Amino acid sequence: MREFGNRLFLIIGGIVLGLALAEIAVRLAGIAPPEVRTYDAVRGWRLKAGAIGRQRSEGRAEVTINSAGFRGPEISTIKPPGIVRIAVVGDSFTEAMQVPYEQSFCAVAERALAHCQLGGRRAQVLDFGVSGYGTGQELLTLREQVWRYSPDIVMLAFFAGNDVSDNSAALDTESWLNAEKCRPHYELRGDRLTEDDEFRALPLPSLWCHSVFALNRLTIMDYIGEPAVMIHRYTSQPPAKADVPGHEPGLDDEIYGPPSSPQWREAWTVTEDLIAEMNRESRAHGVRFILVTLSTPIQVYPDAAYRTAYLNAIGGSDLFYPEHRLDALGVREGFPVLNLAPSLQVYADRNHAYVHGFPNTRMGHGHWNALGHGLAGALIARRLCELMRQAGH
Repeated sequence: MREFGNRLFLIIGGIVLGLALAEIAVRLAGIAPPEVRTYDAVRGWRLKAGAIGRQRSEGRAEVTINSAGFRGPEISTIKPPGIVRIAVVGDSFTEAMQVPYEQSFCAVAERALAHCQLGGRRAQVLDFGVSGYGTGQELLTLREQVWRYSPDIVMLAFFAGNDVSDNSAALDTESWLNAEKCRPHYELRGDRLTEDDEFRALPLPSLWCHSVFALNRLTIMDYIGEPAVMIHRYTSQPPAKADVPGHEPGLDDEIYGPPSSPQWREAWTVTEDLIAEMNRESRAHGVRFILVTLSTPIQVYPDAAYRTAYLNAIGGSDLFYPEHRLDALGVREGFPVLNLAPSLQVYADRNHAYVHGFPNTRMGHGHWNALGHGLAGALIARRLCELMRQAGH
């Protein structure tokens, strides 16, 4: 037993020493991916105030989180006279770690709004996007962070590619190795939305979530954890999907047509109720709400035949089904909806341009590149300018 104990000690010591040396080497080489997220007892995680890093895995960007815990310049909670504030909540597309902040659609929209005639007032766009967030977490972001900045407009940047499934505990199938498993979900009980806070209320999930974010402070864990998450995504998908042109692990094929299962029907209902609640809460604060739907990679892939082949392979009916459905929600609830994908598709086809993807990953897949952000920011600024002028800002 003593000999076994000594060997076990040597093995564990060797592993710890190896990880320590790898951590030191990665940091000295300057290739450490930015770890800008930290545990949050309300939202599951949030951006870490003052975090700085260099992102190279998809695009390239220096990432800085301001002292208030969101991306962008330092902003006072006190709104200066003559400022119209637009608060944007969203996920990784809004956080936009793949590009320098100046190229993000929030920054582009703010610069474009400088040309909007607002009677001497100036627009200020605040980026509250956090990678991995679902709509429930974005609603909680309004309550925990956004309202203290006294916005005049709240904009929800909705990514249909995984936001609907992120809002469902039944469909959110991320591995427990992924920190994004540590999120609150909402479910329907009768006609009411009820929060499921298992990640913080139950001892084992709570301990695990604290541990995951503590381990994420080690740079080397990104090199261990990310491949494990990707392996889980590939192995957990049906084998047939791996051969579908345009399919991306981590994105949902089921959104391109009416929901075909009770889980997807409830996920859509919960999503719509969360958006409607965001609109009602904005009205209660005297704030205008707007929903902007972003594009998924396949919607704007610059090849109509490729898009059709994808839709046929997955048995979908309409690449713009999410946009049509959320348009109807806006009509019912009385808020404006701006759908970016149709306009971006026209641009992509006309110019054979990729608005998603990077040279160091795969063009036409993943997040928006600088072109995608630039086009989106210009379209958003045009619609926001119309809304602000209508409201007399």
